[in-house]
Amino acid sequence: MGLFESGVVSGLLVGCEYALVGVGLTLIFGTMELVNFAQGDLVMVAMYLVFFLWSGAHFDPLLSLPIAAVAGIAIGILTYEGLIRPLTGKPVIAQMVVTLGASAALEGGAQLWLGPNTEGIPNTVVSGFRLTAGAVTVTAPEAIAAFGAVVCIALVSYLVHHTRMGASLQAVAQDPYAAQLVGIRPRRVFMLAWGISGITIGVAGALFMQTYAVDPTVGITFAIFGFVVVILGGFGSIWGAFFASLIMGVAESLGTTYLSEYGLAVAFAVFLVILVVRPMGLRGTS
Repeated sequence: MGLFESGVVSGLLVGCEYALVGVGLTLIFGTMELVNFAQGDLVMVAMYLVFFLWSGAHFDPLLSLPIAAVAGIAIGILTYEGLIRPLTGKPVIAQMVVTLGASAALEGGAQLWLGPNTEGIPNTVVSGFRLTAGAVTVTAPEAIAAFGAVVCIALVSYLVHHTRMGASLQAVAQDPYAAQLVGIRPRRVFMLAWGISGITIGVAGALFMQTYAVDPTVGITFAIFGFVVVILGGFGSIWGAFFASLIMGVAESLGTTYLSEYGLAVAFAVFLVILVVRPMGLRGTS
């Protein structure tokens, strides 16, 4: 029974972290109906930023979190202004291809500039602490990363659903032309959406460096899980993406616990079963 409990808790913690990537993706899709294929690689950039702050200035990842969040905003806005906005009015597929090219460029550039080595932060401020309840033991970095992810997602959800800024986002998402008629500028709203998505990128970079190592290809893993939870949660739903991440995290963790290397296969099997039952996702509507 202890294995099962540990597997569930581990999966929930991992799911909370992966949810950050999914929420950033679903926010952009919900606003622009655009899939950002570079989201995982942008998280990789944020992770390298946090690593260099640690290796160069001895900044703990938690201390780097505000810096990474601000940098994430800049990354999101620059990505929109430099790659997406010039293609305004063009088919969405053209914008998607650009983000796919950006993903390849970021991965290739990181390999060329930084090499293929894996880099991690072995001793964070909280790395020596553990929480134990019965047969379940959770390290402090895992717990803090999951808690930080949930707090960030809750703040993003509040911003989108309970502020005037969020009302503008929802209005443009529903009908950008009608929103423009009442004085809302879609371009500014799109930039805002990318900036908020950038916050999740920066926060993810800081939190992930508590529990993961970084290399030029790590963004692929984050991107795959991000796309899966966006689909499973229902395109455009923040909390749908969050709960989908928890399901995928638990499925993978239990699969790994009982079936060793088949954990990922179990997670994707669960993904397919849920989509058969709910083709529009957990919180999607027809």
